[in-house]
Amino acid sequence: MFSSIAVVVAAVALTSTLVGGCATKSKQSEIVLLSPDGFKLSATVYGEGPKGIVLAHDDKSNKAFLAPLAYYLSQHGFRVMTFNFRGYEGSEGVPDPALMDRDVVGAGLSLVRNFGVREVSYVGFGTGALIVAKAATSPDLAPRTLVLTGLPASYGTIEASKVLPPLFLPKLFMVPSGDDSLIERTKELMNLAPNPKELYVYPANENWFDPNSAVSIEGSGIAKLVDYLRREGR
Repeated sequence: MFSSIAVVVAAVALTSTLVGGCATKSKQSEIVLLSPDGFKLSATVYGEGPKGIVLAHDDKSNKAFLAPLAYYLSQHGFRVMTFNFRGYEGSEGVPDPALMDRDVVGAGLSLVRNFGVREVSYVGFGTGALIVAKAATSPDLAPRTLVLTGLPASYGTIEASKVLPPLFLPKLFMVPSGDDSLIERTKELMNLAPNPKELYVYPANENWFDPNSAVSIEGSGIAKLVDYLRREGR
């Protein structure tokens, strides 16, 4: 059973973005999201459709950094939510790694309850990757799949060694090329998780925040992300 989640739609706009050299429009909703433990969080929903994606930023950024990627994904058939974790701009509370997984669960539940989404995938970056991994263990919502980019071994009280072993859902681990030690550490973390799982090493010079240029790179991480989410969402 889903937890009680409320959402307030603050504004709706059709926003133009450039995809594949053509100007297209993406439906965008600015909302106030309520986490399961009662914190109001600033969030944005992009696109339409029954397949949902929650994008989680790392501790050095915020949802604005993920906006171009959210636009791009929304143009490829997904309804995407970005949000600011508790304690970040526009969101109540203070950043607390022990509780921030609740923000992810709240975002996923909001997509299901308020936007007609039938399945949700979590995509996290840096510390956000570890937080979504913990969120995937919540009994309130079972995500369809996880994408973990730049996964650290720990963040505050969250330990990869504790949150990865129970995750039997499909998982894609992503890491940039060029740093062999980082790739090896990612492989070690990946070994903590059960199947099904995949590893993808994307070009180190790829700019995730400019998808229209990144997808022109052969073997780009963004192209892999779209393909993976489509495949696992069938």
